[in-house]
Amino acid sequence: MRSYALQSVKDQYEKYPYPRYQSTDALLTASWLKKHGLQSKTVIDIGCGTGLWSIAFALNGSSVTAVDFSTASLSYADKMARGLGVSVTFKRADLFSFETSERFQLVFCNGVLHHTGNARDGFHRIAQFLEPGGMLAISLYNRLSPFRLGKFLVRGLGRDSVESKKLVAQAIIALPLSKALFTIASRTQPGPFGSAWEYMSSDENLVDLLCHAHTSYHTVWEVKQWYKDEGFEFILTIPPESISGAVLPNLLFYLGRRPTSEPAAVS
Repeated sequence: MRSYALQSVKDQYEKYPYPRYQSTDALLTASWLKKHGLQSKTVIDIGCGTGLWSIAFALNGSSVTAVDFSTASLSYADKMARGLGVSVTFKRADLFSFETSERFQLVFCNGVLHHTGNARDGFHRIAQFLEPGGMLAISLYNRLSPFRLGKFLVRGLGRDSVESKKLVAQAIIALPLSKALFTIASRTQPGPFGSAWEYMSSDENLVDLLCHAHTSYHTVWEVKQWYKDEGFEFILTIPPESISGAVLPNLLFYLGRRPTSEPAAVS
């Protein structure tokens, strides 16, 4: 299968391993997963980055395999897992080249597909790691979100260089009204982090959110069709599907279940 992993994205994560977080953030993330019923005996976290969500699943008692193509991110992830006393099996590969005979009760892919060259093909690929009856949970940037305008501004002024975009983003968040705007944006955003302003205090998180080397955007209706085309029962979005829920959040989580009658084989 053709790999749509992008070298520019890999280079970014080697320099800016993402996300930057503390042990308390992993505990908050574990609580968020429990609150939303995202728990399974076996989990694979595809595009795990620095391991925040992988570690959170492990804290909740899951057996976790975590895959990423960034050596720097995996190094940070391993350090955090050891510090929190949990066991996670970390593997280095991009999602298009990763191979395993194991199938998982939960495939988790948070904020990854939209940083590949083909999010739809990536979705097809990761769906095949599920066991029958398993759940596929992904998150993607929202094409309709007004937050996207800020990213367009950063890209327009900073052009294609991550470093020049970072300078623009730092200037924007230093503006007097920026803190208030990001605080409002945080209220529509799913996930364990309460403040987008605080979240962007590290270069790693700022670059990922506003200055990324490659990003695609998707609508609720588009992604629901992906689940349908792959034969899934679509369960829900986080935040719940509504007019405001489809428009305001910068990022949305999607959950669907594979039927128990159709085992999948990786192509």
